[in-house]
Amino acid sequence: MNPVSSPPQLISYTDYRLKLAEIRQLPSDGQRREALKPVHAQGRATATAFLEQSLLKALNDTTETESLIWFWFNHFNVFWLKGLLGPALPLYVEQAIRPHIQGKFRELLLATMTQPLMIIYLDNFFNYANKINENYARELLELHTLGVDGGYTQKDVQEVARLLTGFGLRPLPPVTQWPAKFAPLVKEQGEFMFDPRRHDFGSKQILGHKIEGSGYTELEQLADILTQHPATAQHIARKLCLYLVGEQPDPKLVKQAAQTFSDTQGDLAAVITFIQQQSSRLPAQKTFKDPYRWVTSSIRLLATGRPIQSVGPALQWLNTLGQPLFGRHTPDGYSLKGTDWMGAGQMAQRFELSLTLVNTMPKLLQQRLDAPATLAHPNLKQLMSTLSPNSQTTVKQAKKPAQALALLLSSPEFMYG
Repeated sequence: MNPVSSPPQLISYTDYRLKLAEIRQLPSDGQRREALKPVHAQGRATATAFLEQSLLKALNDTTETESLIWFWFNHFNVFWLKGLLGPALPLYVEQAIRPHIQGKFRELLLATMTQPLMIIYLDNFFNYANKINENYARELLELHTLGVDGGYTQKDVQEVARLLTGFGLRPLPPVTQWPAKFAPLVKEQGEFMFDPRRHDFGSKQILGHKIEGSGYTELEQLADILTQHPATAQHIARKLCLYLVGEQPDPKLVKQAAQTFSDTQGDLAAVITFIQQQSSRLPAQKTFKDPYRWVTSSIRLLATGRPIQSVGPALQWLNTLGQPLFGRHTPDGYSLKGTDWMGAGQMAQRFELSLTLVNTMPKLLQQRLDAPATLAHPNLKQLMSTLSPNSQTTVKQAKKPAQALALLLSSPEFMYG
């Protein structure tokens, strides 16, 4: 009888890096391959546990906190499977994103710029003086701040790339003694390190601003320039309006939100509050739900206020629907436009998943789902009242309560929100 293997233990990113450094010193390729297997398994287990924890928080969140974390992660998107960086995912979300979602945009921007996951994902680890890599510089301007039409030039990209040289990870083994001219310029924070030996200290000209070569403070100056640029205000305001209001936000609302961003020096709480207050006075918009919103709203609807206890199947449903949690490969993040999710294949998958979702709810709740009682709950009765006559007829003709619940979830009216 074979013994049951124990699941891999979780691992911190610091320990993960240390183990990888040790494995690189092994004498043969075969030894290195075998030694890597359990370490990579620990990395995957760490990421999987964090994905489950994150989705569980989102499903049980009674505020907008987890929703905003999803938005800002998607805005500063990274793909943790690149380089098998699973242990760096919790650091990125909990240290770079969560503390800043209602703070100043500048601080959120700086926090993402100094995280291992961003540095490796967008190749800044390989960006150093006399060997420039422009990948992060381009995405920083195009996606994170100014936007694709933000008025920057290829020269700006090149100059930002020069400024970002030397911003990477602390070396393993660590440097025990720095040359006197570099020692005062070193900046370490966790696994992040500004390495002055790899930095281009020449002056840079970025978006009309001259930045003298000084080291880490150049990054802070760049964050100031980008945060204060009108294009950044417009880009961030528009994306927040898309997410909070719908995919056709009033241009006047976007303009006013951008002005609020500028007037408050990027105070995200102020911008979000302004958008929510102003949009409440405008005609309500209905936007087709992306898979994340459809799955989470379906589970919450069926839970009828009860806490969710398990989320493993829900993670798989997101994978099936093409929107794995924190799983977008490219740096642009998932589309915020509902129309981009309205393909025939998506609709068919949701229809098929609806009954599976209903039948799996006892596992998610860890208690029995009383389908007739759920149908009679005020939240579901309210949803029924919003259905078109055709949809109402279809739901009422279901032979079993579980099928009626599934038809509710797959109704066109519930697909919008």
